[in-house]
Amino acid sequence: MSYIVGADLKLLALNERYPVSVHDSAIWATSAIRMHLLEEYQIGHRNSWLIEDGGYPLEPWLLTPVSGPNINDHEQRFNRAHRSTRNVAERFNGVFKAIFRCCSTDRTLHYAPEKASKIINVCGIIYNICLSRHDFEEVEETNGDVENQNDEPPNPEWQNGPLNQEWRNEGSRVRQRIVNIYF
Repeated sequence: MSYIVGADLKLLALNERYPVSVHDSAIWATSAIRMHLLEEYQIGHRNSWLIEDGGYPLEPWLLTPVSGPNINDHEQRFNRAHRSTRNVAERFNGVFKAIFRCCSTDRTLHYAPEKASKIINVCGIIYNICLSRHDFEEVEETNGDVENQNDEPPNPEWQNGPLNQEWRNEGSRVRQRIVNIYF
């Protein structure tokens, strides 16, 4: 399950079509949201960014932490802000899976993939309804599904093409501009 959440923990997008064994960055590579952001970027809409950990490719619309041995103070501040903001997604993950235990890795849904997808989608809808109505009591977040949060990308094969390198280079320029202006 991959997802996009807002700062208020509202679920904005949910993709439950792939098994847990598929890396999130591979899901991202073919996602409708990525295609939409790519198209928006190409027509000049360049002021929207998603953030992710180093397991994803750096793209002009998908910001990842700065990695490497020579990180300067500005880049360190960017990484701290990035990590703090990404924490929202990790909190969502913990809360969502604590409320809907069937979506947790250790409580795998034992249904056909199509039915399991529908169950997860319904959980997402119920989650947003409850969030908008402030129906959640204090929820003990689960840590059972710790995701890859390192700053070094795994570099899956699909990221190695020349076009993807071009987007990574442009993403690096965009991220550096943000670091220079805001940090």
